[in-house]
Amino acid sequence: MYNQVNYSVCPLHKPTAFGITQIRECELVNEEIKKLIEDNRSQLASNIRDITGILLKNERIYQMIDEYIVAKDYCYTHTNKYNIPYSVLYTRKAIELFGQRIDSSELGNRIHLAIKERSGKFDVEEGRIVKKVEEFVSLHLLVSNHRIRGSKQYMTICIGEKNGHEDTHCIIQEEIEMKQYIYRLKNYVE
Repeated sequence: MYNQVNYSVCPLHKPTAFGITQIRECELVNEEIKKLIEDNRSQLASNIRDITGILLKNERIYQMIDEYIVAKDYCYTHTNKYNIPYSVLYTRKAIELFGQRIDSSELGNRIHLAIKERSGKFDVEEGRIVKKVEEFVSLHLLVSNHRIRGSKQYMTICIGEKNGHEDTHCIIQEEIEMKQYIYRLKNYVE
């Protein structure tokens, strides 16, 4: 049965763009999202890998999640219980990819090919991203440009390489349609 109050407080009712950095004042919702993150770290890590096409190591993803919690980024109004992995990726800025593995998904295959064909500093050997040069260079993933079009939402994934103080050279940029993720709170029995 339709309820106007429930509809107006539903996180899916009127999504907020990720570029808006307004803090949510409702501590109850903030604490629920924080608890969902803490209770579902393993599932969240798996979802981040699926979104990015990169098999980021657990240690790296858990570090990102810890930074996310410490910064209280889950308190932004754009974050809701259905878009947590996107919020983690969006707020972490550039994620270093050197040494990480690429998965065999469609996106992973496009990333693999882009590194092979467009990167002057990196290569892929046996599915792992490796450097081709001795100097300091970086290859990083950036999730940005959140857009809302009707009932659908999109983000841009860009993988760029940088040599010292040079501008970042984007070797692949993909628009991805966001999907909803569902996480469950663990029941604690004392």
